[in-house]
Amino acid sequence: ESEEVAFAAFNLGLIFKQQDRFSEAAEWMGEALRIFRLLKSDPNVSAALGNLGDICQRQGKLDEAITKHKESMRMARRVHGNESEEVAGQINHIAVCLQRQNEYDKAMDKFEQAHEMYCSIHGEDHAHVAMVLDNMAVILKNQCEIAKALAMQEKALAIRRRTLPPDHQHLANSLFNLGETYRRVERLEEGLATLEEGLGIVRRIHPETHSLEGRFIEGIGTVYRLQGQLDEAMEMYKKAARIFRKTVGPESQEIAAVLEDIACVFVDRDMFDKAYEKHEESLNILRALLPPLNHRLAFALFNMATCKEMLGENEAAIACAREAHAIYSARGITQGAAQGVVNILNRQEGIQALSQGGPF
Repeated sequence: ESEEVAFAAFNLGLIFKQQDRFSEAAEWMGEALRIFRLLKSDPNVSAALGNLGDICQRQGKLDEAITKHKESMRMARRVHGNESEEVAGQINHIAVCLQRQNEYDKAMDKFEQAHEMYCSIHGEDHAHVAMVLDNMAVILKNQCEIAKALAMQEKALAIRRRTLPPDHQHLANSLFNLGETYRRVERLEEGLATLEEGLGIVRRIHPETHSLEGRFIEGIGTVYRLQGQLDEAMEMYKKAARIFRKTVGPESQEIAAVLEDIACVFVDRDMFDKAYEKHEESLNILRALLPPLNHRLAFALFNMATCKEMLGENEAAIACAREAHAIYSARGITQGAAQGVVNILNRQEGIQALSQGGPF
């Protein structure tokens, strides 16, 4: 149980993590952590904890990830000081977990702390600064601040092009984020070109199947769907699903998202029964992964209610809409899909009143 053995286990954990082999990565990184603790090697304990937190985050174990990142951060403060790159890194990781839990305000506070720290250490033209800008833009996009998010992502990509090699995963990450935003604002040709550039990078640096490849393929599929190329979109979604099942597992948020995408293709084809089935599959996965009042559950229920309404199955539509409404109400959400849920309930209650001969 020497330092050499610990570093060998640590490096194996890193290799498996890069390959999306998270169970093996956790096993080896955990062994490295055990030995580093015995050796009282605090800097390496902190590093191993941070990597275990990242592995947990990528497995969807967000509470466990936050716990490990916080322990790593406390140790990094003792070893490296309060204003260090190691501390900034753990703050950024905690923010990513909070973002995935849809705790957007808390996540943004953490990202801003990390951004300020990285700028103080490296200046504004640094890859770590770009990383945090990309992460902050994701929150802005989720809060419908699309113009601000787009500007931030374009700035992050420009920094990464200047500071990173042309085939670097962080550059691919920026291309993915920007491509998704171009798609969202219906700049589809720019979105497709950006996503295809990023996919090429991922395939060159990860000859083995990697989850990021699945995300790019899924994004390209959505561009095809918005362009009306439904067969091509379905092919891409199925390919992405195969990659996700192999890399992050069949019961992951990534699989849930692809099932929702496939459901959208069925909706575009007016095949609402099949769309409902895919939304229900997605919801069942998300229920096992997310808190009961998570807005993604409500959105899946809204989609299911819409399908049942289109099929004329009014009681089922009301049941789904009521559950979605309860979640949105508990979270104080009133716009977007939340308003769509209210509209479904109003229509269905009006239909029930008419069928019973009451006033509408």
